[in-house]
Amino acid sequence: MSINLNKSLVILFGLSLLWTVEANADSCITSKCHAHNNIKEGKYIHSAFDVGECDSCHEPAEGDHKFKLIAEGAALCYNCHDRKDNMRAVHDAIKMGDCTDCHDPHKSQYKNLLSRSPVSDLCYDCHDQYNVKKKVHGPVMKGKCVKCHDPHQSNNESILTKPPKELCKDCHKRERANFVHQAFVMGECFGCHDSHQSDNPGLIKALPISGLCFSCHEDKKPPEEAVMHKTVAQGKCLDCHEPHQAKEEGLLRVKSTELCNRCHKRVVTKEYVHSAIILGKCTACHDAHWSKGANLLKAEGGKLCFTCHSNDVTGRRVVHMPVGDGECYNCHDSHQSDIPKLLLERGKALCYQCHEEVDKNVVMHDAIKIRECTTCHDPHGTANDSILIKEVGELCVHCHEGKDDGNHIFRTTTGKGHPVKGRLVVKRKVIEGKELNCVSCHNPHSSEFPKLWYEGKNKMEMCKKCH
Repeated sequence: MSINLNKSLVILFGLSLLWTVEANADSCITSKCHAHNNIKEGKYIHSAFDVGECDSCHEPAEGDHKFKLIAEGAALCYNCHDRKDNMRAVHDAIKMGDCTDCHDPHKSQYKNLLSRSPVSDLCYDCHDQYNVKKKVHGPVMKGKCVKCHDPHQSNNESILTKPPKELCKDCHKRERANFVHQAFVMGECFGCHDSHQSDNPGLIKALPISGLCFSCHEDKKPPEEAVMHKTVAQGKCLDCHEPHQAKEEGLLRVKSTELCNRCHKRVVTKEYVHSAIILGKCTACHDAHWSKGANLLKAEGGKLCFTCHSNDVTGRRVVHMPVGDGECYNCHDSHQSDIPKLLLERGKALCYQCHEEVDKNVVMHDAIKIRECTTCHDPHGTANDSILIKEVGELCVHCHEGKDDGNHIFRTTTGKGHPVKGRLVVKRKVIEGKELNCVSCHNPHSSEFPKLWYEGKNKMEMCKKCH
C-alpha cells in the first residue's frame, strides 16, 4: 500500500513540474503578452525558448513587467555558447557583442536563427554591396558570403575560412604544371583578382593588365623612349603569358617560336636556318618586351652577334667595313636563307651590292671566274691589306707554284729572276709606302691585257710601265 502511494506522489510531482514549465512559457506568450513570439511560427527555435526557459536569458518580471536580460550582449550568449572572440580576426559585430544584429534570439524561418536570408542581405546591412559590377564572384552572386568568410572569427585575414592559397583552390582546381607564377605559389590570388566583383574579365582588379604585372615585374616596364613590343604597348601581357602556370618557361602559352609565329608569320621554308630559331630562342636576339634599339634587338649590330658567335675581328688590322660598323645584316639574313652561312646572295653577287664589278674585262683571274671573292679575301677582317687572307706573295704562290723566284719574268746574268718583293722602284725612283709584289704587275681581278697585266700586249710593253 505504501509503495503504490509513493509511486503516485512521484507521478504527481513530475506532472506539476511539467505544468510549471508549460505554464511559464504560456504565461510569456499569450494573446496579451509577447504574442509575436508564438513558438509555432518559427521553423528554427532557440532551444531555451523551445522548452520555455525564458529565465535562461531574462530576469523574472518585476512590477513594471519589464524583462531585463541577465547579461548584456555577447556575455549573455556565452553563458551557453562557445566564445567567438578569441582568434586573430574577429567580426566587428562580435567584437561589439551584437549577436542579435544577425541572429533572432527566439525563432526564425532561417537556419542558425538568422534574421534574414540569403546571408548576403544581412552582410549588406553593414558592408558595401558587392554584386553590382559586370563580373561577380560566384559565391557572392548566390549570396553565400560564408562560403569564404567565417561569420564570427578566424585565424586568417578578413575572417577567411582558410588561407587564400587553400581557399581559392577548393573551387578553382588546377593541376600543377612545370612553371608556376610566384604569386600563385604564394597564394596571393588577391594581388591580381578582386575577391568579390569587378568590371573586368576574370575579376581582374584593373586594366590594362600590364599595370598589374608591372607592379611586381618592374624590370619589364618600358621607359617612355623605348621601342616596345606591340603587345606590351597595348597592355596585353596575357597574349603571350599564362597568368597562373604553364608548361613552358616564362609562363609562355606555347613554345616561343610558335608563339612568335602567331603574329610574326615567319614559317621556316628555306634550307639554312639560324640556329637560334631552330632552338626556339627568338629571345636570344630580341627582347620580348622592350628595347632601346630597332626591332627589339638586345644589342646593336655586331655586339649582338658576338654574344653567340666568336668575335674574330677584334684586334685585326684591317676589318671589312660592314663588320666594323656592326652591320652584319648587310651580308647575312638573321633568320633563314637558301644560301650557306645565311648569306643574302651567292658569291660575287653579294659583294657587288657594295663593291664595283671587277669581272667585266676580257681576261679574268680564275679565282673570280671559277671561284669566289673569299678565295682571296676574308669577309670579316685580317692583318693584311685589302682583307687578304694571306700576304700577297704568299697568297699567290698558293695557286701559282714556283713563281716566287722571279724567273717567270726573266733570268738575270747572275741566274736570279726578277725581284717579286721589296721596294717598288718606278723609273729609277723609289715609291714610298708601296711594296713590290705580284699585284705591282698583275691585276688580281681582271684585265684587257694578257696575263692580267695592267698594260701592254707583251712583256716588253708591260716592262715599260716601270723601266
